[in-house]
Amino acid sequence: MFKTLKIKTLAITLLLLATGIALLILHDQRQGGRNFREHVVILDPDQVSGILLKPQSQKHEEVRFVLEGGQWYIRLGEQKLQADSAKVSSLLASFRNLKVQRLAATQTEKWHDFQVDDTSSTHIQIFGADRTLASLYIGRFGFNQSARTGLSYVRVDGEDEVYAVEGFLSMEVNQGMAHWLKQTLFEEVQDTTASPG
Repeated sequence: MFKTLKIKTLAITLLLLATGIALLILHDQRQGGRNFREHVVILDPDQVSGILLKPQSQKHEEVRFVLEGGQWYIRLGEQKLQADSAKVSSLLASFRNLKVQRLAATQTEKWHDFQVDDTSSTHIQIFGADRTLASLYIGRFGFNQSARTGLSYVRVDGEDEVYAVEGFLSMEVNQGMAHWLKQTLFEEVQDTTASPG
């Protein structure tokens, strides 16, 4: 009698254990097996009304973008210069669905290695009508040899984790004001400052 009771108890315990393991595996598969976020940011470009860019290549000199009447402008003190809307739209499209490829670091001591600290990164803030939609530090560019794709390292402001995202985001955001100006305006400025032949 005790033998059959022990076998029943053992069978029930094994069945419960197998069920628990199966549920755990199913839960991990639904989350993609990750224990970190899937996207750094999900952004709807239609909700963006302003961008503050501090490119590392320009010693963090601010480039402030504002959207007025469907056109992007760069604010420079009291001046308002017309920006190349196609370039700004392309920049925002990069953030539309910024998907994480892998978690690169979880400790602040590693920020400098990936160039996502305050001094070696490009800081970008993206604003909606009444709130900040994203605040990110964009760091070093790398190359994934096996996938033959570019990788950029990104840290969300206020968080410790550093994420590798696919693409050339590091190079795209690390541009000064001249890159973002509408070219016809830039050419006109050059023409008026050129010395006569």
